[in-house]
Amino acid sequence: MNKIGRPMKRRLGALSVTAGMLLALLSPRLASANSNNGTLTHVEYFYNGGTPQLLLQQNGNSSVNYFAQQASTNGCSSQNVDIDTIKTWISIAQAAQLTGKATTIYYSVCNGVNYINDVLMFN
Repeated sequence: MNKIGRPMKRRLGALSVTAGMLLALLSPRLASANSNNGTLTHVEYFYNGGTPQLLLQQNGNSSVNYFAQQASTNGCSSQNVDIDTIKTWISIAQAAQLTGKATTIYYSVCNGVNYINDVLMFN
């Protein structure tokens, strides 16, 4: 029984390594956190498919969006945040927009979408 067990363990080990490599290749790409500084020109809270989301834009650049949402639909569930965090970021963003204060948005990119990690307002 011991001689039969060794080849089976080797095959299982090789299968595990192969499965791990495939998972790494096929999983959503998550880049390290990035940041962008500027003045918020767009703050929007909306529902997309019943899921509350926050959309921010800086410096009048409508082609670069930063999102926060409770439930990602594109395989980026690691970027999900709770509703209280979204509400906090909305408050910071609205205060910054209304007062003209500069902001820094920290974000991660997953499958081509900029997901907010933090929003800072400063003088």
